[in-house]
Amino acid sequence: MTKLRKLTALLLAGALTLLLLTACSGGGGGSSGPEAQAEAKVMRAIRKNPATASLTYDDETQRIAKDKLTNTNLDTELNGGIGKYKFYHKVDIDSSNSTLTLIAQYDYQNTKLEDLIDCIIEGNKSSNLNFNLSSKWTKVGVAAETYKGKTYIAITLQVKRT
Repeated sequence: MTKLRKLTALLLAGALTLLLLTACSGGGGGSSGPEAQAEAKVMRAIRKNPATASLTYDDETQRIAKDKLTNTNLDTELNGGIGKYKFYHKVDIDSSNSTLTLIAQYDYQNTKLEDLIDCIIEGNKSSNLNFNLSSKWTKVGVAAETYKGKTYIAITLQVKRT
């Protein structure tokens, strides 16, 4: 159970970092809605990172992200936290893969990526897992939803079990 917690923490840290990298970057606008723009920004950040550039975007994994986002009570279930950032996460495990879904508010005001990274590092100093993103992550799906004027993003990652 401790290894699962550590793995979840590392996956969450990676997903939040990707999420906030996109929230902090400037972006051009398209004619699509804010949800599609948020999804595209997250995927651009994933593609920019050499360790995750070849990660397969999967429609089924995106469906899982959309379902989790739709079926999560955003008023009450975003109760996990790293520093001041609130999130929800769910890990599903089968015989060959683990699937992590992370939901977080996408449009934090005055988000500082460095602050979040410091929180993640501080919280995981005792972790002894060597988690190589490029060899463990297999699929990704991203979904966004606007709720009460705020944009929330769900990232679902499928990870090979070790």
